Amino acid sequence: MEKSNIKIGWIGLGVMGKPLCGFLLQNGYDVSITARDKSKVEELIEKGAKYLSGEELAKTCDIIFLMVGAPKDVKEVIFEKPGLINIMKEGGIIVDHTTSSPSLAEELYAECKKKNIHFMDAPVSGADVLAKQGGVSIIAGGDQEIFDKIKPIISCYSKSQTLMGGAGKGLHAKLFAQICLANNVAGVIEGMIYGHKAGLDLEKTFEALKASGASSVAMNTYMPRILKRDLAPTITVELWMKDLELILEESRRLNIVLPAINLIKTFYQALLANGGAKLGFQALILTLEQLNGIKHDK
Repeated sequence: MEKSNIKIGWIGLGVMGKPLCGFLLQNGYDVSITARDKSKVEELIEKGAKYLSGEELAKTCDIIFLMVGAPKDVKEVIFEKPGLINIMKEGGIIVDHTTSSPSLAEELYAECKKKNIHFMDAPVSGADVLAKQGGVSIIAGGDQEIFDKIKPIISCYSKSQTLMGGAGKGLHAKLFAQICLANNVAGVIEGMIYGHKAGLDLEKTFEALKASGASSVAMNTYMPRILKRDLAPTITVELWMKDLELILEESRRLNIVLPAINLIKTFYQALLANGGAKLGFQALILTLEQLNGIKHDK
């Protein structure tokens, strides 16, 4: 299908969604958007996006991308507001970039199929910096035929695109990634606590170790932010808790135990209790500083 003939819709224009959608506009796609607060998407409208109501977007678009907060939001958009499954034309495609529930993805795939609509879970891996650079990775679950249709589109804002298998498999792969990230971020923060107590210059330590065997994307992305006391979110603590809960929910379904994730979730629960819901997930440093009697000057 020619690029000019594809009508794309986008729902969910937050920290990650807005820059990704922007790449579609840069690449000449016909993009319609909707949002609760139009003022927050003026930048995209100025770049050529059409602003429509959710119902208008659902009626007119061939492919609709979702990047909302949680499984309940995905269900709401598909079944109620605007109710994509009841409004989209037959043959339409829903691509869900939300980190959601694999079990829900399987359900939505089956329900959409009954309406001759195609559903693909396609969570995005990568921080806001990578989203702004068009360098995220996409791991998808669904039908090969549909993946082949969307691949040229998602390639506009991603460095890699992989079909992991059937419905839900993209989200299983994303939760795998979140397990690794949770442990890496917690490890970096524990290292910083240790280094502080041992009297190390943490900025010098970062420079010495950022290319070592201890290095990771977590270290290189989040340690500089923590050193600057930049706790602004790439993902908020409340959304990160959602991801941890999804991991544990699926673990129960798979009858496995993930003790490290259970413990990490406990620390984030404490951070939530202390008013950290809207901070970035690197704000875990605050909880561990408190546990270790460390008072920060800034």
